[in-house]
Amino acid sequence: MSFMASFKGRLNELGYVEGERSHLHYRSAEGRPELLPGLASELVGLKPDVLVTGFGTVAAKAGKAAAAGVPVVFMAVGDPVGAGVVESLPRPGGNVTGLSDLASNLQGSRLQLLREIAPAASLVAVVLNPGTPYAALAYKELEAAAKLARIELHPFEVRSVEEITPPPGQQAPARWSSLRTR
Repeated sequence: MSFMASFKGRLNELGYVEGERSHLHYRSAEGRPELLPGLASELVGLKPDVLVTGFGTVAAKAGKAAAAGVPVVFMAVGDPVGAGVVESLPRPGGNVTGLSDLASNLQGSRLQLLREIAPAASLVAVVLNPGTPYAALAYKELEAAAKLARIELHPFEVRSVEEITPPPGQQAPARWSSLRTR
């Protein structure tokens, strides 16, 4: 089930039936984060009671910048304090709050779980967006855990969907060819 379907379903369960007690105006940047500030401003122009941003730091920052006093609730920002979205986790301050998936300290556990699934693994590819503060924090911890586990990491920086999925008829980026299987 998509996020929007789940979101609408839960609102309905709470009595906020769309068209009766609530009206949802939704926009999608369709994988183009540079569109988020304009979309957030457009939504704030509709004078909503609350602005709910999508997942990630860029969406939360766009919502905060456009808010003009409208309460903003963000979804799963890795490090909202480090990104400057909120002042602190227990007391976010201002008109912005949301959910943090700050779990950089879980990277070692995730690597250990991977080791249980693939005990012979000695090389792990890591896909990350270097434009987010959380990626740097999580990768730093992952590096420390990998060093202890004697696992080599091969990072792939990806900033957009186009960098992951090549257009039809084209091959993956050349920089991906350096990934090897052991």
